[in-house]
Amino acid sequence: MTIRVFIDDSGSEPRGKVFVLGGFISTAERWEALSAEWDAVCAAAPATPDFHMAAAWRINRGYWGDRDEATQTALRDRRLLDLAKVIERQVQASITCTVTWRTYDESLRGQVPRHLDNPYFFLLWQMLQMIGTWSRDVAPAEKIELVLDQQNEAGRRVLAWYPRLLAVMDESDRQALPAAPVFRADRDLPPLKAADMWAWFWRREAIDRERHRRTRSSYERPAFGDVLCGIAPVNRNLEADDLKAIAQRLKAAKLPK
Repeated sequence: MTIRVFIDDSGSEPRGKVFVLGGFISTAERWEALSAEWDAVCAAAPATPDFHMAAAWRINRGYWGDRDEATQTALRDRRLLDLAKVIERQVQASITCTVTWRTYDESLRGQVPRHLDNPYFFLLWQMLQMIGTWSRDVAPAEKIELVLDQQNEAGRRVLAWYPRLLAVMDESDRQALPAAPVFRADRDLPPLKAADMWAWFWRREAIDRERHRRTRSSYERPAFGDVLCGIAPVNRNLEADDLKAIAQRLKAAKLPK
């Protein structure tokens, strides 16, 4: 049996406040089932075959037809809930790693080589550790495939770096990991669309909760978020000490520029 992990990012620009790598873990067979169900949900009127979470969330941007705002909001919320239930039925776990841009800037910015000075690499390093640990604890005999969204320069450089990242990992963590990740476009694959949905939600959740904490106002999670948060979680938030420890491991990897 093959286990596939689909990962996308959200908040890769500093104005996003929180940088997230997030996605889901499941078997190849269940990912196929998810894809079929996802396409069926998105085919219903108003059709969203090109579903992308950030665009879908916005109202009056063409996704939900020429309707009044209340109707568009209801259509959006119903679609997001239906897709969240598809994810809930088919995945084994959510996996998420986050860091705030403020934490990164205050603890590491300018203190590591320029070719390492991007939180993406630190999040990915931690994500690999988390996948290795999950595999060892839950599916020790299974083959892992890792699929990442092909999006920015940092992601594209991972292929050149990946073998050296594995080389400085603990043996127990790297045993289950693939020799190389696969890069695909999220517009082409429902599993990556699901990862995009989760990463977007988790970043928004972190920002909204902090805002409500500051203003001492109540926070109400959207219904689709409640469904997604009910999935077995594998989560990690990186603090300053975590970043510095990872920086030492990446330094030992002698990653090419």
